[in-house]
Amino acid sequence: MEGQAQFTAPLTACQEGTWLAQRAENPPRQYDIRQYADVLGPLDADVFRRALRQAVAETEALRLRFTQDGGAPAQVIRAAGEKIALRHVDLTDEGEPWEAAQALMRADGRHPADPTEGDLYAHVLFKLAPDRYVWYQRHHQLLVDHFGSTLLARRVAALYSATLRGEPYCPPGHAPLRELGEQEAAYRESPQHEADRRYWHEHFADRPEPATVPGHRSVLRDAHPRASGRLSAAGREALRTAAGRTGVSRGALVVAAVATFVCRTTGADEALLSFPVDGRTGPAARRTPCATANVLPLRLPARPGDSLAGLASAAQREIDGLLEHRRYRGERLHAELGRPGGRRDFGPSVAVPASGPDLRFGVARGTLHDLPGGPVEAFSVVVRELPGDAGTSVVLEADPALYDQEWAGAGHRAFVRLLEQAAAEPELPVGRFGVLGAPEHGLVVEGWNATGAERPGTSVPELVARQAARLPGSVAVSDDERSLTYAELDADAGRLATYLISQGVTRGSRVAVLMERSAGLLVALLGVWKAGAAYVPVDAAYPAERVAVMLADSAPAAVLCTGSTRAAVPPGVPGDVVVLDAPGHGRPWPQARRWTRRSGWALRTWRT
Repeated sequence: MEGQAQFTAPLTACQEGTWLAQRAENPPRQYDIRQYADVLGPLDADVFRRALRQAVAETEALRLRFTQDGGAPAQVIRAAGEKIALRHVDLTDEGEPWEAAQALMRADGRHPADPTEGDLYAHVLFKLAPDRYVWYQRHHQLLVDHFGSTLLARRVAALYSATLRGEPYCPPGHAPLRELGEQEAAYRESPQHEADRRYWHEHFADRPEPATVPGHRSVLRDAHPRASGRLSAAGREALRTAAGRTGVSRGALVVAAVATFVCRTTGADEALLSFPVDGRTGPAARRTPCATANVLPLRLPARPGDSLAGLASAAQREIDGLLEHRRYRGERLHAELGRPGGRRDFGPSVAVPASGPDLRFGVARGTLHDLPGGPVEAFSVVVRELPGDAGTSVVLEADPALYDQEWAGAGHRAFVRLLEQAAAEPELPVGRFGVLGAPEHGLVVEGWNATGAERPGTSVPELVARQAARLPGSVAVSDDERSLTYAELDADAGRLATYLISQGVTRGSRVAVLMERSAGLLVALLGVWKAGAAYVPVDAAYPAERVAVMLADSAPAAVLCTGSTRAAVPPGVPGDVVVLDAPGHGRPWPQARRWTRRSGWALRTWRT
């Protein structure tokens, strides 16, 4: 039966989310789970190979292949019999064996696998010394999630030890993937699915927007901005003691600290976070390496006058409700809440997994560690108790499109400082604790605000024009009513720019924009830039007095609005008022391609 298909099935909801997310990437990014076990002690490579081969043969998920022939993607579960390829790399002759192993693991993570063609998993055993080995494993997220990869590591260690003792293998107790798929299908048709949907839609009826932590990105983008470290001994003890004093979980305290960090660095009153959960239900599923991970939203108000103890109690209630309704897919909820397409998360991510497994390979002891493997949206914080008395690790990873390595390091230090201070005095207001230490304060105030740094010279209008020439028919922006291709966006903005110029808008002018979020808003902003002007964003929901003061203060050469926001424009406003969607207004502006790199935006700040 080797090489033959056992059966074909549609993708699960988790797999479909991963498939669509990776297909939407251009260029493609990694969607892998990557881990390594640092093994101290003697290891028999032949016995390890047999143990790994047995574990792979037992795991249906590692026999999955994926196809898409014009229609919906499908997974093919192949019959057992494929040989496991284990690379054995001897680094004992290297001057720095550990650094060499790290370099090879990083290199393996630079090339995303095509789900229909590439190698979806890999295993490498590095020998660093006679008594130290590193076992590296990579699995595509279509195959297994983080929990599944950890299950596999535990199974290999158990099989290795059983082989050394000459004992027979105990059955793994995996649930068949076909059975898990049937359970998922039954859930989608059940009253519980509808009850879960109702819970989430009621809980997020106001459609909250996540607060964006200010970022800093270097001109040369860092591939994986990441910082890691451990809590101090005093900080670890303070966190443990605070959990006992407040009667909440350590995870709730960490969630409260992350929410505080977000609100303190953005000025927001509420944090919207992403909370990863395991979607397995039942003991057999909990023993099965597969892909069921889910990401759901968690909202938590965090004001300076709140204490960590009070915030953690509120966080515990949020976590309890989330876990009760954890089977509802985050991808579905993301779309139903009208969140931006092409994304899966809801805001910065926080995870507090159980203590990492202490692997035993006979007398050798292995500790499992995570490596960057999948996209990070905004940033993620993972706080984990290490095996034994190794301490509490804190890892911060960041989206390279928003942050660089310098930011990741500063953000990691700031969060650890906040967590340790607040945990030591959980009854005090969190506003009493500083977020930035002296090094981070200097970095933010003096370093990131420096104006003499080199910046790319290409303007936004130029970038849009290039994209319009390269992909004219691709959708650039869409709202509930319409979509615009790059060619249409560029042309409409050009016509608006020419019209504004004809009305006296010149380089350095200011143009006020009172519009709701829509595709037309992007046309307006891009048109202002093309005209060489700066736009002044004005929220139509502001009080009339505030709108009037902002317009008088900025003295715009023109005011752009729509029929729905026209009433917010006060009489006697400086400049022409242009109602972009007025009946008969259409798109009267002739074609134009004029812009300047000095165009931008002007923001009126307020103090209360």
